[in-house]
Amino acid sequence: MEDQPDLMDKKAPEPFMEFTLKYDPWTHKAQEYKMDCSKACCARPHMRAFHLAWTSFLIAFIAWFSFAPLMPVIRDTLGLSNKQILVANVTSVATTVLARFLMGPVMDVIGPRIVQSGVLVFSAIPLFFGGLIQNAAGLATIRGLVGVVGATFVGCQFWVSLMFEQELAGTMNATAAGWGNL
Repeated sequence: MEDQPDLMDKKAPEPFMEFTLKYDPWTHKAQEYKMDCSKACCARPHMRAFHLAWTSFLIAFIAWFSFAPLMPVIRDTLGLSNKQILVANVTSVATTVLARFLMGPVMDVIGPRIVQSGVLVFSAIPLFFGGLIQNAAGLATIRGLVGVVGATFVGCQFWVSLMFEQELAGTMNATAAGWGNL
């Protein structure tokens, strides 16, 4: 059996840009975070990715739950029954669950930034046409298509986990998820 080369003898790869935060030279993941009002709060790439992740999740969360406060008006306007409203709600949750299962493998291949953006753009289209709903089937269809945006939670967590070392990933993921649910 050949001897394995010792990683300590090798030089760590150079990052593609200058990092402001302290980072691991091998993984290029941040070993610290800055939440103050300094320039380091938006330092590239780590803190900027953190802020883009939670902001994109916040936008998705607002879109995802945009129908809920309007449901009494939608019910009265379209003359829907409670069962029809329930079907639309279940459709929304079902597509969210399915999209979350699909989101992980797609992110492994394409990456979080592009997938997160794509899901937001995809969901914006049916959300825009939500005002044209005429019946229960239309409501269920639109809610189902908009429900896909709930998968951005996976993207948010994936993106943040890529940016921070294991010791910080829990804190940063919890912060991003909490701020995204504002």
